[in-house]
Amino acid sequence: MPSIFDFETLTVSTTAVPLTASKVASVAPSQNVKGGKSETSVLVSPVAYAIRFRFDGVAPTATVGHYLAAGDFITVDSYDRIAGLQMIRDTAAGGDAIVSVTYSLTY
Repeated sequence: MPSIFDFETLTVSTTAVPLTASKVASVAPSQNVKGGKSETSVLVSPVAYAIRFRFDGVAPTATVGHYLAAGDFITVDSYDRIAGLQMIRDTAAGGDAIVSVTYSLTY
């Protein structure tokens, strides 16, 4: 059963941004072992305007990277991908994207 333990809202503009470093540190595998194996996941959902994202630690651009429309979501279930996630608003966006992020842990 997943346990939700954190949430944040990020404003994603014309400069690529990662998830908040302290929140990412709290999902590191060494922080989340409770009597056995744990799996961390992050739900990412733009609620206003589309974004572009990459998992490899390289900043996406407004035209290069995976596209995620407002109202859609992705679940990131690997610590390396969570730590490497960077987002930027899509070039066609009418304004800054607002992104909701939910952090959960499954034991």
